[in-house]
Amino acid sequence: MNRIVSTPHERTAALAAQVLVMACIAALVGAACSASSAAPGNPTPVRTTAAATALPSAAGPTTPPSPVTSPPAPSVIPSPTFPPVVAPASCHPSTGKSTIALASTQFLFSTKCLGVAAGAPFAIRYRNLGGLGNPDHNVSIYRDPGGLSTVFRGGIVLAKHAHTYHVKSLPAGVYMFLCDLHPDTMRGYLVVG
Repeated sequence: MNRIVSTPHERTAALAAQVLVMACIAALVGAACSASSAAPGNPTPVRTTAAATALPSAAGPTTPPSPVTSPPAPSVIPSPTFPPVVAPASCHPSTGKSTIALASTQFLFSTKCLGVAAGAPFAIRYRNLGGLGNPDHNVSIYRDPGGLSTVFRGGIVLAKHAHTYHVKSLPAGVYMFLCDLHPDTMRGYLVVG
């Protein structure tokens, strides 16, 4: 039952009770947030205390709350790490080329293994030979086997058309090339050496 608080003493007691309830709620929320942010895969949790959200007490002046300390936020968001691309043992292309040729018919590239020189720009002469339904394709290069870390993304080439892609120099390593429209069947390895 709610009743109107009339005397100053009753108002002070009611305010003190509200402050206590709010402090308890803040402590519970802070504990829940700390527990959920400590889950695997989340960054270091920031702990919040009830003192950081303390309200003035009806009992009189209080000492200032201690400052809440938390680790400084990183200035750069770390990039995710991806597994390396590993070419099959049968992939040993010549890596001294500055221009490579690639074609596709239907939903397959003409080769699954290409090579270029490291540290020098190169060109990919791509021909989309079409096929049943004349599908469109492109050629993109990725740093990871899942096609998540883009190094180069080529434009779409219509069926029965050709295009030369110009790619900036890449460091030595093995990359994945694929068609972004048909990544399950149109993929291969680019060895940069």
